[in-house]
Amino acid sequence: MFREGPVKTVQTTVLSIAYHEMGPSDGDPVILLHGFPYDPHCFDAVATNLASKGVALHYAIFTRLWWECI
Repeated sequence: MFREGPVKTVQTTVLSIAYHEMGPSDGDPVILLHGFPYDPHCFDAVATNLASKGVALHYAIFTRLWWECI
């Protein structure tokens, strides 16, 4: 799996997302998210290709959902 720079995070009221950025910061933004049963490795083949084409890629590696059980 590629690694470019440090792991960054963003937090919403219910979701915490860890991600990497790849490609130029002024490129068209693309967000890659995966779901069960896949993991971040499912984007290995496409991430480098997208970034080389000038896409500002945000590559989610982990998401965590938090909610209150009633």
